[in-house]
Amino acid sequence: MVAIRIKPTEKAETVYVPGKYEALIQGVTQKVSKSGLDMLEIVFKGEFGKNSPKTITGRIIENKIGREQLFNILKACGLEGEEAVEESELEGKYVGIIIAEGEPYNDKPTWNVFNYFTLEDSDDEEDADVTSDDEDDDDDWSDAE
Repeated sequence: MVAIRIKPTEKAETVYVPGKYEALIQGVTQKVSKSGLDMLEIVFKGEFGKNSPKTITGRIIENKIGREQLFNILKACGLEGEEAVEESELEGKYVGIIIAEGEPYNDKPTWNVFNYFTLEDSDDEEDADVTSDDEDDDDDWSDAE
C-alpha cells in the first residue's frame, strides 16, 4: 500500500486588511450584472494584508456610483479624457484601491474594492496608508487565487 504524500491543511478564512493599496490591474472583463446592468469586473493583484489572497476583484456597475468609480479608475490610469477605452488599455496599469469589509454573505465576511485613486494623489495625503509590493521585488504570483 502507498502512503498519501499530500500534506493536509485546514482551509484558512479569506481575510483582507481594510485600507488603501497599490494594485496592478491584472484583467478587465465586461459582463452583465444579475439585475441586468452593464458591469466591469476588474481583477487586481497586490499585497492586501498579511496572509491575504494576492488578488481581489472590483466590480463597477452602470449606475451613479459606478460611473464615478469608472471616472476615478480611468483618471488613475491617465485615460480620463478618452471617450472609448479598450479593456487592454487598463490591464497592466498600477492604481490605488480602497478595500473595506462589505455586507456579510451567508454569515461570512466579504471584502470589496470601494474606490480607486491615482497613486500620485496618495502622496499628497498625510493619512494615506498605501501599501506596495515594492519591498518584495519578486514578481512571483503563482500562489495568486
